[in-house]
Amino acid sequence: MIIKVYQLFIVLFILYGKFASSSFLLYEEGDECDIKRSHRTCQNVKKCPTEAEAVRKGLEPDICGLRQSQLVCCSKTLKKSISNKKYLLMKEVASNKKKHVIKRAAAGEKSKRMCLKYAESVYSFEEPQILLPGATKVKVDNCGIRETPLIVGGELARAKEFPHMALIGHSENDDETAVINWQCGGSLISERWIVSAAHCTATRRGLAKWATLGDLKVLSTDDEDYTDPVTLRIVERVDHPDYHSGRGYNDIALYKLERDVKFNAYIRPICLNTNTGLYSGKAIASGWGNTKWKGSSSQDLLRVVLNLFDMNECNNAYKKAQKPGILIKTPQGISPHNLVCAWERGKDTCQGDSGGPLQIKLEEPYCMYSIIGITSFGDECAKDLPGVYTRVSYYVPWIESIVWP
Repeated sequence: MIIKVYQLFIVLFILYGKFASSSFLLYEEGDECDIKRSHRTCQNVKKCPTEAEAVRKGLEPDICGLRQSQLVCCSKTLKKSISNKKYLLMKEVASNKKKHVIKRAAAGEKSKRMCLKYAESVYSFEEPQILLPGATKVKVDNCGIRETPLIVGGELARAKEFPHMALIGHSENDDETAVINWQCGGSLISERWIVSAAHCTATRRGLAKWATLGDLKVLSTDDEDYTDPVTLRIVERVDHPDYHSGRGYNDIALYKLERDVKFNAYIRPICLNTNTGLYSGKAIASGWGNTKWKGSSSQDLLRVVLNLFDMNECNNAYKKAQKPGILIKTPQGISPHNLVCAWERGKDTCQGDSGGPLQIKLEEPYCMYSIIGITSFGDECAKDLPGVYTRVSYYVPWIESIVWP
């Protein structure tokens, strides 16, 4: 008995050390947990034997808040908590009448491998300018990411700087006579798939049916120091199965292109962020959105550096604002599990930026970005509240099950 109590103490001590640095508080003790759409109660971890048992088996509990000790989503019975967690957690989701099996235990590993693979496209091999007998192709570095410090303030993006950027077009048909309205952004994440916001899938102008890659300007093909952009049809649209129109949760979608994209200096996927910890520091948002609330959209691809906002402060700010439209979007508050907040006074993403990336530059692999968020909603473009982004790492298992099954 003494040994069992000691083992439980060690488990709780490790759990405390792992999450003690977090500063968020989403739920109070006794609240109903809606994390992963379960029916559990937010309880002190010391009062929850089901989650203690799960931790002993090497599984991580769902944290729902922090006070003097950790709060976890607690099941009512031990059997319900761990019956499906013995070895490999599996979850089936229906999407476009297809079932995708999510292997939780290996989530993120495939994304990391693909990131390394796509990083190879930073280089190209070209014929030397002077052809000599026995000459071999020359390795050329096509990196366009600027190495200057992150200076806050919207500015024009450069050629090759965001090779993953996609411009999403909506129309009522997809033939040569289609009138295309370019209303959203997205990010290329593989040879065939783009990730965007679910609220971009269907608009008053039609469905998301087109994607332009390798572009800096809307409705232009003569960009300086630029190759011709590529416009492809979107042949499949997969909204997250738990997305509900008008809500700010699970606002993520995948768009399948009509054919594989050939990578070059101007077109290359972005890496998926698999870090489940809390973010701090700065990140870059990019898109063709409006430069002010209810203003006209930008014809040029813009970039803006934003501060990643403390999630507890973000949640409190939105609660305090008591804006009806926002309360409808987020009735359970700004969740740190599947949302990210970012802001800089006077600088923010805006209308037309929806679906575009919030990204950080990676140290390794070379010349690659990692997408941590997808532009979802905010408060009149940097007016008073942080912008809110769908947290990509939370959805990596779902993304992998579709993009790299």
